[in-house]
Amino acid sequence: MDLLLSITPIIVIFILIFVFRRSAFQTGVLGLLITIMISIGCFQSELENIYNSVIKRFLISIIAAYVVFFGIFLFHLMKQANKVDEIGTIISECTSHKVVQLLIIVIGFSPLIESTSGFGTAFLIVTPIIISVGINPVKAILVGLVSLLSVPWGALSTGTIIGSHLSNIPTNIIGFGSAVIIFPTYLYFLVVITFIAFGKEHVKHNWKSLLLFSFTFGTVNILSNVFISVELSGVISSLSTLVLGIIFLILKKRFYNEYTSFYSIYESLHYINYIYFFH
Repeated sequence: MDLLLSITPIIVIFILIFVFRRSAFQTGVLGLLITIMISIGCFQSELENIYNSVIKRFLISIIAAYVVFFGIFLFHLMKQANKVDEIGTIISECTSHKVVQLLIIVIGFSPLIESTSGFGTAFLIVTPIIISVGINPVKAILVGLVSLLSVPWGALSTGTIIGSHLSNIPTNIIGFGSAVIIFPTYLYFLVVITFIAFGKEHVKHNWKSLLLFSFTFGTVNILSNVFISVELSGVISSLSTLVLGIIFLILKKRFYNEYTSFYSIYESLHYINYIYFFH
């Protein structure tokens, strides 16, 4: 019974948001009032404890709201300057390979934004970019949510650092342990994202790219946690994967151009030989 009462505010919040379509502000206020009433009526909590808890959570919420506000501000600024579509256009012009485009956005760009801002800000910025490269909006939303895959290193590893101080465990040990445990999930996330966006066949055809990008991100993340900094691990891993994506595209494009040039020369020689023979 106590468990049911404890999760009642969370259930109410979900109902208000997804069923009655209430705003975040209205949902938050109603959720707070219900929590206070349950605390007083069912758990006989003292008013002083409730007051201190509300103030403490309010201060934490201000920190989160501060980060999210500037994330939303950045999104609107990029949108007004047409930078969202411009980024999508640049990625589209680099390669016509849709899966590679998505991988660069999802495991290169999204974790970079999340690692520097946190609190899901990357979702606000990355989802429109995913739509701009031609992904269905509903699929883009799902992909944007799954792209928040560097959670322990979000907001420069704020949660990991706080956990380290609370548990008296060195930050680098927690960071290294988290990186090792999460390592296999990167491939899983990329497989899920590719499946959502393009289907099972594209997962089969692009398994090497999925393995390469996930292995690079995970390996650099582990090394960064051990030898550089837990706070910067998400940033370094993302930048490394972005560089990998750029190199991958350059090499692929160069190979394609060389192949095209060779094939054009071959076709020209074949055509000349054909004309000469019939002449």
